[in-house]
Amino acid sequence: MRILALSDLHSSRRGAETALRLASENRPDLIAIAGDFTNLGPPDYVRDVLGKVPVLALSVPGNMDAREAADALSSGRGRNIHLRREVVDGVPFIGLGGWIASPSLREPWGVVPEKAEEVLSGLMTKRCVLVTHVPPLGHLDGVPVPESFAPGGSVEHIGSPMVLRLVERFRPRLVVSGHVHESRGVESAGGTTFVNPGPAKHGLGAVIDLGVTVKARLVG
Repeated sequence: MRILALSDLHSSRRGAETALRLASENRPDLIAIAGDFTNLGPPDYVRDVLGKVPVLALSVPGNMDAREAADALSSGRGRNIHLRREVVDGVPFIGLGGWIASPSLREPWGVVPEKAEEVLSGLMTKRCVLVTHVPPLGHLDGVPVPESFAPGGSVEHIGSPMVLRLVERFRPRLVVSGHVHESRGVESAGGTTFVNPGPAKHGLGAVIDLGVTVKARLVG
């Protein structure tokens, strides 16, 4: 199975163009979109993008997607998999919509972390695919701290401890995340491949070939 991973379109024309261009260039079997279609904007943008993509798009809302935009993720060829399980060609995909879980902010968005962990614990299985807006703590979640706050420079990890617990418990074969624009990349740990495709609003994405092994590459 070939997956086109996208995130963080943020209502941009370039984000929409990136989704269609990368789908045309890479011919995926499925598109996984890890949230922030909009900037708290109306659902029309979401419906327009999902009405044009050539294959099934499994998506979760981000912290910048209002309720109406989140509801529109199930329009066109799209399906909203927030706190849901969707099996495609025998592969279980589980979704988690986003909230800002930064240690410096401490304010959840959209769902209560403890409730989400309970629901996801009943959905996830070993070697599933997790599509989550906020990454697990410590995996593609680093943002630079301004010099004015930390002389000499440092990095704050703003991922979710709850998502990390689930990853360590179930060991999904693939985690696709977004939210942290500064931490685009691919990494592997504990048998899991982590992919942050980078913001589609900047023309970025990732292609993942899911077979006996997981092969991921950044594109854009």
